[in-house]
Amino acid sequence: MDYTKLLNEFYYGGSDEDDDELYSDVEAFLKSTDSKEALHAFATEHNYDDGYEIPEMIIDNPNCDLATALTIFYDIEGINYLLEGKNADIYEKESYALFQIIQKHVYEGFYTESGEIQFIVPLTKVQVYQIKKAGLKEKDYVFIKNIEVNDNRKD
Repeated sequence: MDYTKLLNEFYYGGSDEDDDELYSDVEAFLKSTDSKEALHAFATEHNYDDGYEIPEMIIDNPNCDLATALTIFYDIEGINYLLEGKNADIYEKESYALFQIIQKHVYEGFYTESGEIQFIVPLTKVQVYQIKKAGLKEKDYVFIKNIEVNDNRKD
């Protein structure tokens, strides 16, 4: 299936399908695709005002790349949740629940770095330094590291 057509129809309209049918198509696709690129594309296009179901489907897909999970992590301000502890009462419940899933999956090694998708931490070097000094645990360093694309081409 050409995911770009589905992505464009879902996020930008232009489909004759009714919304429920289109959502069902997207849900089925996201749960079954093995395309890391497609999962990342849906993650980067998602607007959280539309809910958290799509990102949850993405992060629960066993083919979700670590770079994609980290993209979602920063979109939901997961770094703040990581640093501020487990007081869920002060957080937006849906966002915090998504953070908890990502954190659990990271700790369990659910995500892999494919080398196909780049992720640059959206923090300055000073912010990263301050986060480390604030007592970030070594196991959480994965949340503040860049992921580069493997370029195995020979010139």
